[in-house]
Amino acid sequence: MNKQDVLARLEAARTELLDAIEGLSQKQMTTVPVAGEWTVRDILAHIAGWAAWDLAAIRGVLAGDTPDFAPIQDVDAFDAGLVAERSSWPLARILREMKEALDATRELLAGMSEDEVSSDIRFQGLYWRNLAEWLQVAWEHEGEHAAQIRKWREGMDNAHREG
Repeated sequence: MNKQDVLARLEAARTELLDAIEGLSQKQMTTVPVAGEWTVRDILAHIAGWAAWDLAAIRGVLAGDTPDFAPIQDVDAFDAGLVAERSSWPLARILREMKEALDATRELLAGMSEDEVSSDIRFQGLYWRNLAEWLQVAWEHEGEHAAQIRKWREGMDNAHREG
């Protein structure tokens, strides 16, 4: 997969997620559980945290560091930490972190060769062989959460029609 495809998929996943929350009130995003105990805001905090972690790890690899995947081996604890760390943040700050991480990833990709994106083993990780596959995990992750939010909204819409 070339870097233009990678970037297009990252951007499409982000658009899908933002479309899924379009029109929701602050109250709907912060008080109603959507996925287990998580609200839409919690889901966004979780995604923002992962985007920031991915970006920091990718920058580290580019600087010559070996990525430390130990923190993400217990993914549930890592996820809970990401959400807890952002629990006092306003929603606008979470959305800004998501945007800034995507913008920075876009800039990194622009400066990389096709080989670095698609076949450089420095980016090999727990579930991926190269940077393209690493970022595929990210866009699929955002797509999964967008689908959760859409499904929740459909249930909310159906409850309003029946009520």
